[in-house]
Amino acid sequence: MKTQDSISDLLVSLQNAQRAGLKFFYNEYSCEKINILNVLYYNGYITGFFFHIINNKKKILIIFPKYFNFVPIIKKIIRLSKPSIRRYVPVIKLFKFSKQLGIVLISTSFGIISSFDAFFL
Repeated sequence: MKTQDSISDLLVSLQNAQRAGLKFFYNEYSCEKINILNVLYYNGYITGFFFHIINNKKKILIIFPKYFNFVPIIKKIIRLSKPSIRRYVPVIKLFKFSKQLGIVLISTSFGIISSFDAFFL
């Protein structure tokens, strides 16, 4: 099923999978999702992910959420910028958000990175 916003589809699927206590879940493949999952993996929010090709045509992502003592690592997911409403934030304000939220993902000309990495660009 095609969705209008593939990033929110990934984030909602991740949150629902963790609430249900799933060991893994499937999602459609896209390069944006791979970049987001790379940042989440390197910051310790998911156990891992890989993609699988079905019938030499369709690619799907298999994502493994991370738990600590059977409690999900990700407590809450908030999306600040949406396709209809873009929000631009200076780098200095990102630390305020990251202290409150934990991690902030940013789309830059270098790709999708965390707020900590954006400070050193």
